Amino acid sequence: MSFFICVKGKVSPYDFDYLSESLTPRVGQTQIKGAGIVKGSTHKPEGKRYFVIDIKSPDPLTLSPANTIREALKTIEDKTVHHLPIVIDGLLTGMISDRDLIDFSHDELDKEIRLHKVMSKVVLACGENTEIKNAAKVMTYENINALAVIDSEMAFVGLVTSNDILKWVFEEEFLKKAKS
Repeated sequence: MSFFICVKGKVSPYDFDYLSESLTPRVGQTQIKGAGIVKGSTHKPEGKRYFVIDIKSPDPLTLSPANTIREALKTIEDKTVHHLPIVIDGLLTGMISDRDLIDFSHDELDKEIRLHKVMSKVVLACGENTEIKNAAKVMTYENINALAVIDSEMAFVGLVTSNDILKWVFEEEFLKKAKS
């Protein structure tokens, strides 16, 4: 099993039916309510397999549920990140993104609200040995830009973003062309 749903620190395996080799990509309902699906390609690249562990952010910034919106906004601005995992004792309990915080960026009173009140409490995650193509497919189909990465002990160990995947694709193409 390489995908999981984390809800308030509890991790459960999750199977996306569209990752099955026997199924063609779907259009319509997605596994996660509120997320859209785009029509996918049935092209399957041949060759070497690549894994999330190779491209994930190794030491992503994290916050705790007790941090405030003000602290999250400052971290996002100072460190130029878009996603902040919310972690307690190494376990993923939520996620907050720069887009989640837009509504709170102008009101000084709102900036003192604790993250546990506004963070996404249901977070998709993948294992370190998830193939990059499957992570990209889930991110595309579920309309998300980041997947938490967890280890075999279900502890949070990193983050893989759409930017990480695009950078990897670019580097692979660049290296391939440079060799030929």
